[in-house]
Amino acid sequence: MLNRSSAVTIAHVAQAAGVSKATVSLVLNGRDGPVRISAATRDAVADWAVRLGYQPNYAARSLVLLGHRRIGHISILGGRLDDDDGSPMFERYRGYLRALDEAGLEAHPTTLVQGAGLMAGGRASALELLARFPDPRTRPTAVFVYNDLVAVGLLRGLYEAGVRVPNDMAIVGFHGLELGQFTTPSLTTVGHARAELGEIGANLLLELIASNSSSPAELAAEQVLPVELLIRESCGAPLNGGAGVR
Repeated sequence: MLNRSSAVTIAHVAQAAGVSKATVSLVLNGRDGPVRISAATRDAVADWAVRLGYQPNYAARSLVLLGHRRIGHISILGGRLDDDDGSPMFERYRGYLRALDEAGLEAHPTTLVQGAGLMAGGRASALELLARFPDPRTRPTAVFVYNDLVAVGLLRGLYEAGVRVPNDMAIVGFHGLELGQFTTPSLTTVGHARAELGEIGANLLLELIASNSSSPAELAAEQVLPVELLIRESCGAPLNGGAGVR
């Protein structure tokens, strides 16, 4: 089964590697502190991060690194975000909270919107978020969105309301859908190995059939699938002459 690595924090990595949380944060972000971090320490942190299955919320973290301090989250209806049911909805919300906490930021309930799914739901969520913050100076300057389809609808709703992306509000989605390359602005998103995920599911099904087992848990092994931040226009990050647009 897939490894629910979002339960692992930088505190766990720091304890295992025998270093401070600040050191882990610097290493994972590819930076140096006031004192140069040795190659051995960097290797140890990276090794323990992999062994523990640590995976940061790249979307929320990238927005923090871009200087945003009021970061909202658009999720979807269908469950409670305070109930650990192992769903992608809960895991992405928990990753968002963790990224803010590690940056010393607070997540305010008013910056969380749970709306209907798909693009129409994203548009409605945009209008709901803006209605909560009639003063542009207090609204979130960035939003991490549950998935790309909702993010596309969010882009449309913000456009209709006269909110400029990314000038007034940066947006990052999740899934890496090809559609995101053709929105205006193009959608920054976290891509993941969907083809590999499908292959793992198919192989597990074949193994279940061959073994006559009634329990997938008997055959499943933990696997961590890679994710990649696809930097496009909607987050406002430099695109290095277009090299980061995919």
